[in-house]
Amino acid sequence: MSSGVLSLARAVFRLQIPLSTQIYTSSRTEKPGSPSWVWLEQARVNRRVLHNLADSLSFHPEASFHVCFLSQQVAELSLKAARLSLDPRFHCRHHKLHPNAQHLEKHHFFPKGFLLEAIKPLDNYYIRTRYPNCYKNEVVPARAFNTSQAIDAIEKADKVYQQVKNFMKSF
Repeated sequence: MSSGVLSLARAVFRLQIPLSTQIYTSSRTEKPGSPSWVWLEQARVNRRVLHNLADSLSFHPEASFHVCFLSQQVAELSLKAARLSLDPRFHCRHHKLHPNAQHLEKHHFFPKGFLLEAIKPLDNYYIRTRYPNCYKNEVVPARAFNTSQAIDAIEKADKVYQQVKNFMKSF
């Protein structure tokens, strides 16, 4: 254990700081291989694939469902990267964007309302873009989304990704 982490651990024990308010200074240096860096790197790769797929929307509008799904994934991975940079014990077990965005805004790490507004449509794209049983009348996800939704999803995912990337660079 590094001396900085050990000093922090001693201070926390001595002062009896509640676990929820502890500051994880040692995890804030984002290095390749750190959990938060890995999540943000995967978000970056997904974003690149997303933009490549988006370039084909004029020829293949039925790809809109997958663009929406990948947009959700970029936002999800980005938000989890931000949470992990603040608390390496954070468990990334759910796919809902709202709890992560709400936590990050509540603790003033991001402009109030920015993330929550950006993720509004994206939160619905994790399941609805993939499973036909979400729809009535035998509609398949490939035909349930349009290019307008896809373009909006890309813009929202890009905003979340860029905001998280800038946030993590600020450490």
